[in-house]
Amino acid sequence: MQTYSSLEPQKYNVDLSFLGADNEVIEAGTTLQANVDSVVVNWSVKPEFSANATDTIRLQMCYAPENINDRPWRKYNNVISKNKQCPLDIATDLKPSAEGTYTYFLPNYIPTSGYFMQVIAVQDVTGAYVSFGNSTTFQVEMIDDTPDWLRAVTGVLAAIGPVTLIGFFVVEKKLKGKEQ
Repeated sequence: MQTYSSLEPQKYNVDLSFLGADNEVIEAGTTLQANVDSVVVNWSVKPEFSANATDTIRLQMCYAPENINDRPWRKYNNVISKNKQCPLDIATDLKPSAEGTYTYFLPNYIPTSGYFMQVIAVQDVTGAYVSFGNSTTFQVEMIDDTPDWLRAVTGVLAAIGPVTLIGFFVVEKKLKGKEQ
């Protein structure tokens, strides 16, 4: 089982840029909207390291450290294959491994949270992890696309349910009282 600490130091620079709905550039630090915006991931091997031409890249979206506290289902694990902090595989088998770019459209099911992108180099022959790099963090806000009318209907039905149940018990008790 390979660990992140066995791959230290991080050998990749991972830089992010952001695109809006009309491919306009969004300023870093702006909260991105799920199902609207995109993240452009650029990676390159740091100058003091080298990359094997046959390695491939696995790209993951990970929860930011402040968004895993008190959430055991997002818990960090030093063993790469067991790390729940990085559950979202964005792309696998990307080449070239030395440097590249990938644009990821944020789907509507991405929860509101802080994230960072992780690039992991995978040895093509054995499938072993060779090196990695992490980006800076960014924020995503999930768009709530539930219409107001549906919320109103849900609220009314939620209120009617308990009243109906109580009414049922009252009527049943009166009917049993008449039988005796």
